[in-house]
Amino acid sequence: HQKYLAQVFLGMLATILMGLLTPFIRQSIVDFGILGNNMPFINTMLVAGIVLTVSSTGAGFIQSRLMLYVSERISMGMVSDFLRKVLKLPMPFFERKTVSDILTRIGDHGRIQSFIMSTVLGVGINLLLIIVYGSMMFYYETNMFLVFIAGSAIYTGWIFLFVGKRKKLDNQLFEIRSTNSNDLLELLESVNEIKSNNIGDKRRWKWELSRFKIYGLRVKNMNLNQVEATGATFILKMQSVFLTYIAASNVINGYMTLGMMMAAQYILGQLSGPISGMIGYVHSIQFAKLSLQRVNEIILEEEPEKSVSTMDVPDDKTIDIKHLDFHYNPNMEKVLDDINIVFPAGKVTAIVGESGSGKTTLMKLLLRFYEQSIGEINIGGYPLDEIDLNRWRDKCGSVLQDGKLFNDTILYNITLQDDESDIDRNLLNKAIKVARIKGFINRRPLKLYTPIGFNGSGLSQGQKQRILIARAIYKDPDFIFLDEATNSLDANNEKKISENLNEIIDGKTAIIIAHRLSTIRNAHNIVVLHEGKVVEQGNHNELVNRRGKYYQLISNQLEL
Repeated sequence: HQKYLAQVFLGMLATILMGLLTPFIRQSIVDFGILGNNMPFINTMLVAGIVLTVSSTGAGFIQSRLMLYVSERISMGMVSDFLRKVLKLPMPFFERKTVSDILTRIGDHGRIQSFIMSTVLGVGINLLLIIVYGSMMFYYETNMFLVFIAGSAIYTGWIFLFVGKRKKLDNQLFEIRSTNSNDLLELLESVNEIKSNNIGDKRRWKWELSRFKIYGLRVKNMNLNQVEATGATFILKMQSVFLTYIAASNVINGYMTLGMMMAAQYILGQLSGPISGMIGYVHSIQFAKLSLQRVNEIILEEEPEKSVSTMDVPDDKTIDIKHLDFHYNPNMEKVLDDINIVFPAGKVTAIVGESGSGKTTLMKLLLRFYEQSIGEINIGGYPLDEIDLNRWRDKCGSVLQDGKLFNDTILYNITLQDDESDIDRNLLNKAIKVARIKGFINRRPLKLYTPIGFNGSGLSQGQKQRILIARAIYKDPDFIFLDEATNSLDANNEKKISENLNEIIDGKTAIIIAHRLSTIRNAHNIVVLHEGKVVEQGNHNELVNRRGKYYQLISNQLEL
């Protein structure tokens, strides 16, 4: 956008040049027109004044439209680049940062945009104004110029006294605003829990408490601004008093004409604007610097997910895990300990275990949401981390416990395609059939084009799961990962979908985490995890006959 920024700058420069003629016109009207009783000259100056006014107004109109266009393009570009970086960050980042924290940092881009568009251009133009009009003032009256410089220096020093305190307050406001936004998101997203536990007032009071803290910090900020502004105004007014006194004395003593005094007063007015605007520029620069530091905590300091090579997924779809260890934090206990499992190509492997045994963590490692601490994960004999990350995920279809639906149509939530011409209708029909959602879709007023609210608001958990299953099937992947994908379904739907899945995943490498016996009993191999370790492996009949951990986990279902 350099071309447009240059046009804006040229427009500002043209406005300044036109403004330079104004003091000379005023002086000429008084000294030559009024005192010389020269009406034709006054008429000429009137025409010149009208032309200058119209020209400056037109230039300002064009300039404001260019500023709007460039500022919006810059804002969209900055936020888009930020989101691009955020989406490339690994899962641990999203576990450390709340949504409200990220949203607050996105809000910081507004300050940066304001700094780029207003402050950078404004400082450049105002410096030019100060130089030009300062030179003119020096030409008209040296003593007035020196008084102006002295007053401006005191004014600038006064502003910088408050920089440190404002930085501290701004950082405190950032933290408490993030907390307040998080409290509000929790309040609105947890209505069911809040109502069922009758804690509406308590959760609202928690939000109010953080809001009161914001109010307290804003009061402190307002007090700081008032002290700063009052002192700055006093300095500028005292400066004006002295300058008026000097100008009047010069007229009386004959050192200046009345027209020169009026021109000098106009020049002082043009100078006082840029100088008084310094307080806004200092604030803008300080706020932009603080915002940039917070944005750069993510842009520069966070490491994105990386692919060490562009290798494609091997033809052999066997997954081989050897001596795998994993912990979320080096200071914490291992979540997975010395895992050795082979997931044969084209076979279904089920993983069972008590809650917290490491099942979901293992699946997320296979999806490369995390990197293993120790050990190997090989695909067809090649290390998983040597396969291109995007190519790997393109070959994987998954339904996770915390799977999300988008605020879009049913069609988009299944296919994830914006352009309908890119949709494979055969795959779509197959996915709808396997997930048993045809009846559900037909009951909707707009069928496949029915909008779904944020995260499937208004849908049951079972309906959400069936749409997520349809999404995984539509992708037609080589690897399928299902983490409690049918746990919210009724027994009939769960049975039918499990039967359909067995047909669809035939020939694909499938890994299923489930507690229901009907989902896992037909798996080619069942892996039992306990406290992060593999304690048993085998098919259903083999494990039941051993009367071990697997038998304990599913014995109540066997009795049924």
